[in-house]
Amino acid sequence: MTPQGSRLDVAVIGAGAIGGYYGGRLARAGHRVHFMARSSAEALREHGLTVLSSSGDFRVDRPLVYASAADLPPCDLVLVATKATGNDAVLPALGSAVRPGTALVAMQNGLGAEERLAACYPQAAVFAGLCFICSFRDARPWIIHHVAYGLASLAPLTAVAPPETIPAQTLQEAAPSTQTAPLEAVAPATAGAPSDLQPDSGPGAPLDREGRPTPGRAPGLTVLELAAIFREAGIETEVLGAALEARWRKLVWNIPFNGLSVVLDATTGDLSGSPAARAAILALMQEVIGAAAAGGIAIEPDFAVKMLGTTDSMAAYNPSMRLDCLARRPMEIEAIYWNPIRWAAARGREMPGCALLARQLEHRQSLYRP
Repeated sequence: MTPQGSRLDVAVIGAGAIGGYYGGRLARAGHRVHFMARSSAEALREHGLTVLSSSGDFRVDRPLVYASAADLPPCDLVLVATKATGNDAVLPALGSAVRPGTALVAMQNGLGAEERLAACYPQAAVFAGLCFICSFRDARPWIIHHVAYGLASLAPLTAVAPPETIPAQTLQEAAPSTQTAPLEAVAPATAGAPSDLQPDSGPGAPLDREGRPTPGRAPGLTVLELAAIFREAGIETEVLGAALEARWRKLVWNIPFNGLSVVLDATTGDLSGSPAARAAILALMQEVIGAAAAGGIAIEPDFAVKMLGTTDSMAAYNPSMRLDCLARRPMEIEAIYWNPIRWAAARGREMPGCALLARQLEHRQSLYRP
Protein backbone atom coordinates (compact mmCIF):
# COMPACT_ATOMS: atom_id res chain seq x y z
CA MET A 1 0.00 0.00 0.00
CA THR A 2 1.17 3.52 -0.75
CA PRO A 3 -1.02 5.42 1.74
CA GLN A 4 -0.03 9.02 1.10
CA GLY A 5 -1.32 10.16 -2.27
CA SER A 6 -3.13 6.90 -3.02
CA ARG A 7 -6.86 6.37 -3.33
CA LEU A 8 -8.25 4.42 -0.39
CA ASP A 9 -11.51 2.62 0.26
CA VAL A 10 -12.97 4.28 3.35
CA ALA A 11 -16.08 3.19 5.24
CA VAL A 12 -17.84 5.84 7.34
CA ILE A 13 -20.22 4.35 9.88
CA GLY A 14 -22.73 7.09 10.56
CA ALA A 15 -23.11 10.05 8.20
CA GLY A 16 -24.21 12.65 10.71
CA ALA A 17 -22.45 15.74 12.03
CA ILE A 18 -19.14 13.92 12.52
CA GLY A 19 -19.11 11.20 9.87
CA GLY A 20 -20.64 13.50 7.27
CA TYR A 21 -17.98 16.16 7.80
CA TYR A 22 -14.85 14.01 8.00
CA GLY A 23 -16.10 11.48 5.44
CA GLY A 24 -17.09 14.30 3.12
CA ARG A 25 -13.60 15.77 3.33
CA LEU A 26 -12.03 12.41 2.46
CA ALA A 27 -14.44 11.94 -0.46
CA ARG A 28 -13.64 15.43 -1.73
CA ALA A 29 -9.94 14.48 -1.62
CA GLY A 30 -10.61 11.62 -4.04
CA HIS A 31 -10.97 8.60 -1.78
CA ARG A 32 -13.75 6.05 -2.35
CA VAL A 33 -15.90 6.75 0.70
CA HIS A 34 -18.68 4.31 1.55
CA PHE A 35 -21.23 5.91 3.90
CA MET A 36 -23.39 3.67 6.08
CA ALA A 37 -26.51 5.65 6.96
CA ARG A 38 -29.03 2.93 7.90
CA SER A 39 -32.58 4.38 7.85
CA SER A 40 -31.43 7.60 6.16
CA ALA A 41 -29.56 5.90 3.32
CA GLU A 42 -32.14 6.69 0.66
CA ALA A 43 -32.25 10.42 1.50
CA LEU A 44 -28.45 10.70 1.40
CA ARG A 45 -28.30 8.76 -1.86
CA GLU A 46 -30.99 10.95 -3.45
CA HIS A 47 -29.84 14.38 -2.29
CA GLY A 48 -26.09 13.92 -1.97
CA LEU A 49 -24.00 15.36 0.85
CA THR A 50 -23.65 19.13 1.34
CA VAL A 51 -21.21 20.55 3.87
CA LEU A 52 -21.64 24.22 4.74
CA SER A 53 -18.29 24.94 6.35
CA SER A 54 -16.64 27.89 8.00
CA SER A 55 -13.57 26.97 5.93
CA GLY A 56 -15.42 26.63 2.61
CA ASP A 57 -18.58 24.86 1.42
CA PHE A 58 -18.48 21.69 -0.69
CA ARG A 59 -20.67 18.87 -1.99
CA VAL A 60 -20.40 15.14 -2.61
CA ASP A 61 -22.92 14.73 -5.43
CA ARG A 62 -23.15 10.95 -5.79
CA PRO A 63 -22.04 9.41 -2.52
CA LEU A 64 -21.73 5.65 -2.13
CA VAL A 65 -24.41 4.88 0.47
CA TYR A 66 -25.38 1.69 2.30
CA ALA A 67 -28.24 0.96 4.65
CA SER A 68 -26.49 -2.03 6.22
CA ALA A 69 -22.91 -2.64 7.32
CA ALA A 70 -23.17 -6.13 5.86
CA ASP A 71 -23.17 -4.59 2.36
CA LEU A 72 -19.94 -2.63 2.82
CA PRO A 73 -16.91 -3.73 0.78
CA PRO A 74 -13.55 -4.50 2.41
CA CYS A 75 -11.88 -1.18 3.24
CA ASP A 76 -8.46 0.24 4.05
CA LEU A 77 -9.92 2.60 6.64
CA VAL A 78 -13.12 2.53 8.72
CA LEU A 79 -14.32 5.59 10.65
CA VAL A 80 -16.83 4.72 13.37
CA ALA A 81 -18.80 7.94 13.82
CA THR A 82 -22.05 6.71 15.35
CA LYS A 83 -23.23 7.50 18.86
CA ALA A 84 -21.76 5.14 21.45
CA THR A 85 -25.27 4.35 22.64
CA GLY A 86 -25.57 2.07 19.58
CA ASN A 87 -22.24 0.27 19.94
CA ASP A 88 -23.68 -3.04 21.09
CA ALA A 89 -25.36 -3.42 17.71
CA VAL A 90 -22.96 -1.45 15.49
CA LEU A 91 -19.44 -2.54 16.43
CA PRO A 92 -19.81 -6.32 15.99
CA ALA A 93 -21.52 -5.81 12.60
CA LEU A 94 -18.60 -4.25 10.70
CA GLY A 95 -16.92 -7.48 9.63
CA SER A 96 -17.52 -7.12 5.90
CA ALA A 97 -15.54 -3.86 5.86
CA VAL A 98 -12.60 -5.14 7.93
CA ARG A 99 -9.77 -7.06 6.31
CA PRO A 100 -6.28 -7.81 7.69
CA GLY A 101 -4.54 -4.48 8.27
CA THR A 102 -7.67 -2.31 8.06
CA ALA A 103 -7.35 0.83 10.17
CA LEU A 104 -10.33 1.21 12.53
CA VAL A 105 -10.77 4.71 13.97
CA ALA A 106 -13.26 5.27 16.79
CA MET A 107 -14.48 8.87 16.35
CA GLN A 108 -16.60 8.80 19.47
CA ASN A 109 -16.82 10.35 22.92
CA GLY A 110 -16.15 8.53 26.17
CA LEU A 111 -14.07 5.51 27.09
CA GLY A 112 -13.97 1.95 25.76
CA ALA A 113 -14.66 1.99 22.01
CA GLU A 114 -11.11 1.15 20.95
CA GLU A 115 -10.91 -1.87 23.26
CA ARG A 116 -14.19 -3.22 21.96
CA LEU A 117 -13.12 -2.78 18.34
CA ALA A 118 -9.83 -4.56 19.04
CA ALA A 119 -11.67 -7.47 20.65
CA CYS A 120 -14.04 -7.76 17.67
CA TYR A 121 -11.36 -7.38 14.99
CA PRO A 122 -7.92 -8.63 16.07
CA GLN A 123 -6.77 -8.52 12.42
CA ALA A 124 -7.15 -4.72 12.33
CA ALA A 125 -5.14 -1.78 13.65
CA VAL A 126 -7.24 0.29 16.06
CA PHE A 127 -6.94 4.03 16.67
CA ALA A 128 -8.72 6.67 18.72
CA GLY A 129 -10.02 9.60 16.71
CA LEU A 130 -10.92 12.49 18.98
CA CYS A 131 -12.92 15.16 17.19
CA PHE A 132 -12.68 18.75 18.38
CA ILE A 133 -15.40 20.34 16.29
CA CYS A 134 -18.65 22.31 16.35
CA SER A 135 -20.96 20.78 13.76
CA PHE A 136 -24.55 19.61 13.36
CA ARG A 137 -26.74 18.03 10.71
CA ASP A 138 -29.66 20.01 9.35
CA ALA A 139 -33.07 18.38 9.31
CA ARG A 140 -33.09 18.99 5.57
CA PRO A 141 -31.47 16.14 3.62
CA TRP A 142 -28.43 16.06 3.67
CA ILE A 143 -26.72 19.17 5.01
CA ILE A 144 -23.88 19.26 7.53
CA HIS A 145 -23.17 22.61 9.16
CA HIS A 146 -19.52 22.91 10.17
CA VAL A 147 -19.53 25.92 12.46
CA ALA A 148 -16.00 25.99 13.88
CA TYR A 149 -12.82 24.04 14.57
CA GLY A 150 -12.40 20.53 13.14
CA LEU A 151 -9.19 19.21 14.69
CA ALA A 152 -8.83 15.41 14.67
CA SER A 153 -6.49 13.95 17.29
CA LEU A 154 -5.29 10.47 16.34
CA ALA A 155 -3.73 7.96 18.71
CA PRO A 156 -3.08 4.19 18.43
CA LEU A 157 -4.73 1.86 20.92
CA THR A 158 -1.34 0.51 22.01
CA ALA A 159 1.16 3.17 22.96
CA VAL A 160 3.85 4.01 20.44
CA ALA A 161 7.20 5.47 21.38
CA PRO A 162 6.96 8.71 23.37
CA PRO A 163 6.75 11.79 21.12
CA GLU A 164 10.28 12.84 22.03
CA THR A 165 11.64 9.60 20.47
CA ILE A 166 9.86 10.16 17.15
CA PRO A 167 11.91 12.35 14.81
CA ALA A 168 10.71 15.91 15.35
CA GLN A 169 10.38 16.66 11.64
CA THR A 170 8.24 13.55 11.08
CA LEU A 171 5.96 14.36 13.98
CA GLN A 172 5.63 17.98 12.92
CA GLU A 173 4.72 16.98 9.37
CA ALA A 174 2.03 14.64 10.63
CA ALA A 175 0.72 16.96 13.31
CA PRO A 176 1.39 20.66 12.75
CA SER A 177 -1.55 21.82 14.83
CA THR A 178 -1.11 23.68 18.09
CA GLN A 179 -4.85 24.01 18.68
CA THR A 180 -6.02 22.75 22.07
CA ALA A 181 -9.72 23.52 21.89
CA PRO A 182 -11.71 21.48 24.43
CA LEU A 183 -14.63 20.96 22.07
CA GLU A 184 -16.23 17.57 21.81
CA ALA A 185 -17.89 15.76 18.96
CA VAL A 186 -21.52 16.77 18.51
CA ALA A 187 -22.49 13.17 17.84
CA PRO A 188 -20.83 9.85 19.09
CA ALA A 189 -19.42 7.87 22.15
CA THR A 190 -19.38 4.27 23.69
CA ALA A 191 -21.72 1.91 25.53
CA GLY A 192 -21.25 -1.40 27.26
CA ALA A 193 -17.45 -1.38 27.24
CA PRO A 194 -15.40 -3.63 29.51
CA SER A 195 -15.32 -2.41 33.10
CA ASP A 196 -11.55 -2.76 33.48
CA LEU A 197 -9.91 -1.22 30.44
CA GLN A 198 -6.17 -1.69 30.39
CA PRO A 199 -3.78 1.00 29.14
CA ASP A 200 -1.86 -1.60 27.15
CA SER A 201 -4.79 -3.78 26.14
CA GLY A 202 -5.37 -4.87 22.58
CA PRO A 203 -4.66 -7.95 20.54
CA GLY A 204 -1.45 -9.12 18.98
CA ALA A 205 2.01 -7.66 19.19
CA PRO A 206 2.53 -3.98 20.11
CA LEU A 207 2.91 -1.29 17.51
CA ASP A 208 6.35 -0.06 16.57
CA ARG A 209 7.67 3.47 17.13
CA GLU A 210 5.68 4.89 14.20
CA GLY A 211 2.45 3.11 15.12
CA ARG A 212 2.78 0.27 12.58
CA PRO A 213 1.81 -3.25 13.69
CA THR A 214 4.89 -5.38 14.31
CA PRO A 215 5.35 -8.75 12.51
CA GLY A 216 2.49 -11.15 13.09
CA ARG A 217 -0.23 -8.70 12.07
CA ALA A 218 -0.97 -7.71 8.48
CA PRO A 219 0.58 -4.38 7.44
CA GLY A 220 -1.69 -1.36 7.35
CA LEU A 221 -1.66 2.37 7.91
CA THR A 222 0.58 3.81 10.61
CA VAL A 223 -0.72 6.62 12.78
CA LEU A 224 1.59 9.04 10.96
CA GLU A 225 0.37 7.89 7.54
CA LEU A 226 -3.22 8.17 8.73
CA ALA A 227 -2.56 11.72 9.90
CA ALA A 228 -1.01 12.58 6.53
CA ILE A 229 -4.11 11.26 4.72
CA PHE A 230 -6.36 13.39 6.91
CA ARG A 231 -4.22 16.47 6.33
CA GLU A 232 -4.24 15.95 2.56
CA ALA A 233 -8.04 16.01 2.81
CA GLY A 234 -7.98 19.41 4.53
CA ILE A 235 -8.51 18.05 8.05
CA GLU A 236 -6.41 19.65 10.76
CA THR A 237 -4.74 16.73 12.53
CA GLU A 238 -2.44 16.00 15.44
CA VAL A 239 -0.81 12.74 16.56
CA LEU A 240 -0.91 11.64 20.20
CA GLY A 241 1.04 8.83 21.84
CA ALA A 242 -1.69 6.47 23.08
CA ALA A 243 -5.48 6.25 22.93
CA LEU A 244 -6.09 5.86 26.66
CA GLU A 245 -4.26 9.04 27.65
CA ALA A 246 -5.94 10.93 24.81
CA ARG A 247 -9.36 9.74 25.99
CA TRP A 248 -8.76 10.83 29.59
CA ARG A 249 -7.55 14.25 28.51
CA LYS A 250 -10.76 14.76 26.58
CA LEU A 251 -12.83 13.49 29.52
CA VAL A 252 -11.43 16.38 31.59
CA TRP A 253 -13.64 18.65 29.48
CA ASN A 254 -16.42 16.26 28.44
CA ILE A 255 -17.44 15.10 31.91
CA PRO A 256 -18.21 18.51 33.45
CA PHE A 257 -19.48 20.40 30.40
CA ASN A 258 -21.68 17.68 28.92
CA GLY A 259 -23.35 16.70 32.17
CA LEU A 260 -23.75 20.15 33.67
CA SER A 261 -25.15 21.53 30.42
CA VAL A 262 -28.06 19.08 30.87
CA VAL A 263 -28.52 19.26 34.62
CA LEU A 264 -28.29 23.08 34.69
CA ASP A 265 -29.96 23.56 31.27
CA ALA A 266 -27.11 25.77 30.11
CA THR A 267 -24.78 26.48 27.21
CA THR A 268 -21.01 26.40 27.58
CA GLY A 269 -21.06 30.18 27.92
CA ASP A 270 -23.67 30.05 30.67
CA LEU A 271 -21.58 27.52 32.59
CA SER A 272 -18.20 29.18 32.31
CA GLY A 273 -19.73 32.59 33.05
CA SER A 274 -21.29 31.51 36.35
CA PRO A 275 -18.97 31.55 39.40
CA ALA A 276 -20.90 28.68 41.01
CA ALA A 277 -20.92 26.54 37.87
CA ARG A 278 -17.29 27.40 37.21
CA ALA A 279 -16.31 26.10 40.64
CA ALA A 280 -18.22 22.87 39.99
CA ILE A 281 -16.51 22.47 36.61
CA LEU A 282 -13.05 22.86 38.11
CA ALA A 283 -13.84 20.39 40.89
CA LEU A 284 -15.02 17.78 38.39
CA MET A 285 -12.00 18.39 36.16
CA GLN A 286 -9.64 17.82 39.09
CA GLU A 287 -11.51 14.64 39.99
CA VAL A 288 -11.01 13.34 36.45
CA ILE A 289 -7.30 14.24 36.50
CA GLY A 290 -6.92 12.39 39.82
CA ALA A 291 -8.69 9.31 38.45
CA ALA A 292 -6.42 9.24 35.42
CA ALA A 293 -3.37 9.45 37.68
CA ALA A 294 -4.57 6.35 39.56
CA GLY A 295 -4.02 4.43 36.33
CA GLY A 296 -0.62 5.94 35.63
CA ILE A 297 -1.85 8.65 33.25
CA ALA A 298 -0.20 11.92 34.18
CA ILE A 299 -2.10 15.07 33.22
CA GLU A 300 -0.42 18.33 34.15
CA PRO A 301 -2.00 20.09 37.17
CA ASP A 302 -2.82 23.28 35.27
CA PHE A 303 -4.59 21.43 32.44
CA ALA A 304 -8.04 22.07 33.94
CA VAL A 305 -7.46 25.82 34.17
CA LYS A 306 -6.18 25.89 30.59
CA MET A 307 -9.25 23.99 29.34
CA LEU A 308 -11.59 26.37 31.11
CA GLY A 309 -9.67 29.35 29.74
CA THR A 310 -9.93 28.01 26.20
CA THR A 311 -13.68 27.55 26.67
CA ASP A 312 -13.94 31.17 27.81
CA SER A 313 -12.49 32.26 24.46
CA MET A 314 -15.06 30.35 22.40
CA ALA A 315 -18.55 31.31 21.36
CA ALA A 316 -21.20 29.69 23.55
CA TYR A 317 -22.74 26.50 22.21
CA ASN A 318 -24.68 23.42 23.29
CA PRO A 319 -22.60 20.31 24.00
CA SER A 320 -23.72 17.11 22.32
CA MET A 321 -25.34 15.69 25.45
CA ARG A 322 -27.59 18.72 25.83
CA LEU A 323 -28.60 18.44 22.16
CA ASP A 324 -29.44 14.78 22.76
CA CYS A 325 -31.48 15.62 25.84
CA LEU A 326 -33.40 18.40 24.08
CA ALA A 327 -34.19 15.98 21.24
CA ARG A 328 -35.13 13.21 23.72
CA ARG A 329 -32.37 10.95 22.42
CA PRO A 330 -30.44 8.52 24.65
CA MET A 331 -27.49 10.27 26.24
CA GLU A 332 -23.98 8.81 26.30
CA ILE A 333 -23.95 8.35 30.07
CA GLU A 334 -22.34 4.92 29.99
CA ALA A 335 -19.41 5.93 27.80
CA ILE A 336 -18.65 9.34 29.27
CA TYR A 337 -19.37 8.57 32.93
CA TRP A 338 -19.78 4.95 34.04
CA ASN A 339 -16.93 3.50 31.96
CA PRO A 340 -14.37 5.96 33.42
CA ILE A 341 -15.85 5.53 36.91
CA ARG A 342 -15.46 1.74 36.72
CA TRP A 343 -11.96 2.05 35.24
CA ALA A 344 -10.87 4.28 38.14
CA ALA A 345 -12.57 2.12 40.79
CA ALA A 346 -10.66 -0.92 39.53
CA ARG A 347 -7.50 1.05 40.35
CA GLY A 348 -8.63 2.08 43.82
CA ARG A 349 -9.89 5.58 42.96
CA GLU A 350 -13.47 6.75 43.50
CA MET A 351 -15.13 9.50 41.44
CA PRO A 352 -18.03 10.63 43.65
CA GLY A 353 -18.73 13.90 41.85
CA CYS A 354 -18.87 12.19 38.47
CA ALA A 355 -21.07 9.40 39.84
CA LEU A 356 -23.52 11.94 41.28
CA LEU A 357 -23.67 13.74 37.94
CA ALA A 358 -24.22 10.43 36.10
CA ARG A 359 -27.17 9.59 38.36
CA GLN A 360 -28.68 13.03 37.79
CA LEU A 361 -28.39 12.48 34.04
CA GLU A 362 -30.04 9.07 34.33
CA HIS A 363 -32.91 10.69 36.23
CA ARG A 364 -33.24 13.39 33.58
CA GLN A 365 -33.32 10.76 30.86
CA SER A 366 -36.00 8.79 32.75
CA LEU A 367 -38.30 11.81 32.39
CA TYR A 368 -38.39 11.60 28.58
CA ARG A 369 -41.90 11.41 27.22
CA PRO A 370 -42.88 10.27 23.70
